[in-house]
Order: sequence, then C-alpha cells, then structure tokens
Amino acid sequence: MNFDASDHAIRSHAFQWLGAQKLLHGEVLPRDLLAQGFQLEGQRVPIIGPQGIFKPKVMRDMPLSITTIPGGPYDDDLRDGASAILYRYRGTDPQHPENVGLRRAMQTQTPLVFCYRTMPGSYLVSYPVFVQADHPGQLSFEVFVDDDIRLSHYIAQDAVEPLADAQARRRYITSVTKHRLHQAAFRDRVLAAY
Repeated sequence: MNFDASDHAIRSHAFQWLGAQKLLHGEVLPRDLLAQGFQLEGQRVPIIGPQGIFKPKVMRDMPLSITTIPGGPYDDDLRDGASAILYRYRGTDPQHPENVGLRRAMQTQTPLVFCYRTMPGSYLVSYPVFVQADHPGQLSFEVFVDDDIRLSHYIAQDAVEPLADAQARRRYITSVTKHRLHQAAFRDRVLAAY
C-alpha cells in the first residue's frame, strides 16, 4: 500500500477500529490500546502518541488525532458554555509542523479523532471531529464534533456537504459531547476514589 496516497484509507480503518474497540471496552478506552493501535497491510497505526497533535509515521502531512489532558501543559478550553472546543497550538509558533498539519486538516475538512483523558491511562474518544477555525492571535483552533452520519459519508467517500450546512449540527453535537466528557471524567474519578 502506498501510504502517502492512502490518508483516507488509514482514517477510515482507524474509525472502524475505534468503533469495534468501543463495543468491546466501552466508551472510555485504555491508553495502551490506543497507543498500540491497529495493523494495516503490515504497518502499525497508533491512534495516540506522546504529543497532543499526533500523526503516525505512516501518514504524510496531517494528524490523525488530537488529545486533551485536563490540567496538562496546554489549556484547551472545553467549557460547557462555549460552542467549540478551543484546542491550543503546539507551542507558540503558528508555523510549527503540527499546527500546520491541523491547519491543513481544517482547509480540507479532514476528520480527526479527539482523545480526552478522563484519568491517567483512560481516554474518552470522539470522532469524527473537524477543525473549523484557526485563531493565530489566540494560538488556538476551534474544533467541532460531528456525528456517525457524517462519518459514514466520509468512509463511503460520498460528496461533502457545504461547511455552512454542517455548522449548526456540529455546534449542537460538540455541546453534547463536552457535557459527556465532563460526566465521564467525573465518573472515573469517583470510581477510582472508591
């Protein structure tokens, strides 16, 4: 397989693999499982890596996933009142390769995986997510979650709907997802305490 030309195939396999893992393990997945990832034509494709904006070696220019660790080095904003997830740049250079990769995902409306750490070693995974805006002055991107219908269109390589048509739906789904992220993190902290 020519991995430079197969970004779509890798993402599609990643989304399908994640769906299967959620059926096996539930909504919150172990970090070790995400770091191991899946095999595609003899190549290992991890979902998550050591940095927040993660591009597996088999992919060329855009990341596969973004990760938020509450209380981590980057102050990602997932407040319930905001319509978007405000995802911070890697560092302070808008031209850092990871920031450029996310910007390219925004320009091409390429779906990503969003991993939210509920507690050490456990991540709630949401997909597809889309970068919808870039704010260099704030060193951040606006990220929105979309639904399974949009995901099935992506996997089938159907025509992409205009961004304007998707915005209201994505705002609503993102709001619901952020609420779910907070609930999952709270539940995991309570279970760990008892």
